[in-house]
This record gives sequence, C-alpha cells and structure tokens, in this order.
Amino acid sequence: MLVARALPAGLGASSKMYTLFPDGPLVLLLYRLLRDARVSRADKILVGAVLVYVASPIDIIPDFVPLAGQVDDLFAVALVLMRLISDSGESVIREHWTGSEDLVPWIYKVAGFSKVFLPDRVVRAVSDRFGAH
Repeated sequence: MLVARALPAGLGASSKMYTLFPDGPLVLLLYRLLRDARVSRADKILVGAVLVYVASPIDIIPDFVPLAGQVDDLFAVALVLMRLISDSGESVIREHWTGSEDLVPWIYKVAGFSKVFLPDRVVRAVSDRFGAH
C-alpha cells in the first residue's frame, strides 16, 4: 500500500496535492494517463513502471529512509511527467489533473529540488530509469 508522501517545506502549496495515496491526485493523474489514447504505448509503459516503483518499498532509496525514501519516488514521478509533457503535450497532463494547484511548475520544482537533495548516484539511477528518451 502506498503511504502519504509530502514534499519538504518550501516546495509548494498544500502537501495534500503531493500525496501518493492510491486515491491521491498524482496517482489518479497517472492512472488517467494510462487510459489516454494520446499517450504513446512507450510512455504508458513508463507510467506503469513509475507506479510500480512508487508502490514498491524496495527501490533506489528504500521508503523507510526518512524523507529521502520519498523524494526519490517524487523525483521519478516528476521525470515521467516531464517526459509526457514533452511527448504528449502539457494540455494532456493539465486535462487529467484534478488537484487544486498548478501541477506543471511543481513538476519542474521537484525535479530541481531532487537533484540538490539526493546523492548524485541516486539522481543518475532514477534519471536512467525514468528520465531521458
């Protein structure tokens, strides 16, 4: 089961927006993107992979490690969403977003923060899995 995940203070509006609960806005967004015909098959596989990564307690930084265990998951989600913005268009992401905050600036903020907060080897490993084409 996914647990609540919130960003550190200073990275955005309400922490509720950033939760990765099964019924939270980020998970709902990823689920809707999986069902959207405008999202390529390759990108849908990537969305599915990031959902599995986030749900798994065993990943690059295990979830039991305070804060860092959650930041690597959010970084992976942000990288996948950046790719989908590039491939499918920002409008597709915005159309499926149900959160109250503007998601697109948050995506880039999380990616930037994560690169500062996480060790370089973790940034490289997550980027290799979910980042570049």
